[in-house]
Amino acid sequence: MKRFLKENYALIAGVTLPLILMILFFLAGAVSRASVPDPEYDALFVANYYNINNNSYKIRIEDGKLVISYKPADGRGPVGFDYPAKPELYIFDHATLKSRPFVIDYTPSADGRIMDSALDNLNKNKMLDSPVSPDGYTFSTDYDYNSGLFSDMFGFGRNRAAGVLRKDGRNILIKNSPYYYGASFVAWIDRTGT
Repeated sequence: MKRFLKENYALIAGVTLPLILMILFFLAGAVSRASVPDPEYDALFVANYYNINNNSYKIRIEDGKLVISYKPADGRGPVGFDYPAKPELYIFDHATLKSRPFVIDYTPSADGRIMDSALDNLNKNKMLDSPVSPDGYTFSTDYDYNSGLFSDMFGFGRNRAAGVLRKDGRNILIKNSPYYYGASFVAWIDRTGT
């Protein structure tokens, strides 16, 4: 064994040093991600929604409140999408790190605003439309391109997108996030009453 080590020290060093460095970098990254605290704010996001001129539904934040309005649009949306498509709202729960659908009745009132008791209950909280939450998280979309030799050849590949919260190198994939062409951030929900 001593003879093998003596004759092959360069080979052994060439194999073990990169492995040791990989382990050290992995541990350093894991420690830095573990030191980032969990999010403290819920997030509201939407799927099946494109904020374009000919979309009948408009989602916006006014004076810290969620406002959804409806105005019939003429024409069609992007190729292959018929409008008016009802937006699908979701709430990310920071305590469980999961999302759940936020179901409302999209029947518009006389002035074109969507009025629903669930929307009124949500608007008891302040909606923060800043892209960065007060605790430093941002909402983004991660794309999963499922492709390979056979899927590319025969058209089986799927492109999926899911919501992700990011802060200081930590990425939290939102569980139960809808896999659409992308989820769009709407607001952070400030439940502190301020």
